[in-house]
Amino acid sequence: LKWQGIFTVLLTVTVHVLVTTPLTVTYTFSTAVHTAVGKYAYQIAALGVVVNFWIYTLTVRSFRHFLSSRIRIITAAVRMCLAEGEETVEEGERRPLLGDDNV
Repeated sequence: LKWQGIFTVLLTVTVHVLVTTPLTVTYTFSTAVHTAVGKYAYQIAALGVVVNFWIYTLTVRSFRHFLSSRIRIITAAVRMCLAEGEETVEEGERRPLLGDDNV
């Protein structure tokens, strides 16, 4: 467990430094942050949020269990909603579409 935490922190810090460096350089050396370079720096910084999600997913077992349980709950709810909306359609009949006013 100790190594898991150290590895997570090291990965998170490394990614944070890598994704914020372009933004820091842009702010420090550029007067116009809204140039193309500034826009790319913002996009790279936003990428860090997504990468953090994957770092936690790969390194923190309890986070994986949490995600797995939530996905199961959501999947069951979607299946139940879809099952309630299905009706048996006889051969030759037309299944109503969502938003179909001819039903």
